[in-house]
Amino acid sequence: MSRRTLNISQEVRSPSPQVGSSSSDRRRSNLSPTRITRIQEKADLQNLNDRLAIYIDTVRNLEQENSRLSTLIRTTQETTTKEVTNVKNCYEKELGEVRKVLDITAKEKAKLQLEADKWKNEADDLRIKLMKKEKELAIAEKQVKTTDILNQDLQKRVSHLSAENRRLENQLRDALADNDDLSKQLKITETRHLKETEISELNNQLAENYEQKLADSLLELREQYETQLRMNKDDIETIYETKIADLQKEA
Repeated sequence: MSRRTLNISQEVRSPSPQVGSSSSDRRRSNLSPTRITRIQEKADLQNLNDRLAIYIDTVRNLEQENSRLSTLIRTTQETTTKEVTNVKNCYEKELGEVRKVLDITAKEKAKLQLEADKWKNEADDLRIKLMKKEKELAIAEKQVKTTDILNQDLQKRVSHLSAENRRLENQLRDALADNDDLSKQLKITETRHLKETEISELNNQLAENYEQKLADSLLELREQYETQLRMNKDDIETIYETKIADLQKEA
């Protein structure tokens, strides 16, 4: 088609100066209608040939532009694909890291939850133990108050026993003094008895019986006072030892 177009353009271009001049117009009036028709057809054909050449150039330019745009689109698509792939890879990498972090966080959360449950259970146990200790403390305080009351009673009893001990000691001293007096009287009686040995056997026998009974009575009285004194001392020592042991246990 291009060769034909060139040939037609050459044929049309050769007479073109004659068509455009005024002299040719005057000569055209002298030409036959057939000649005029051929000239007009050549002019129209030249016009079409020019338009066709412009069209072909336009098509060629469009094809070149289309090729350039196709190359640009392909390059852009490749670049976009690479960028999308890179972004996708980065996203998947970051997503993997985020998932790892989430897994670690979930494990840490589970671990912390277990520890929290453990500490909560221990806190509940300690709270129960504290309540138990508070009850035991209240009972111990009551026992201390009771012990204080008993201690006061024991102190009163100790004071009473001490006074009783002093009274018994005074009685013992009085009894010993009386015993000395009785001993003196016994000696006097024995002296008198010796001097009265010449009295009848009945009087001697009565005197001996009286002296024996008196000695037995004095001995029994002395033993009673000594026994009572030992018992009082033992009771006081026992009370003191018991009180000291209780205080040591409480301390």
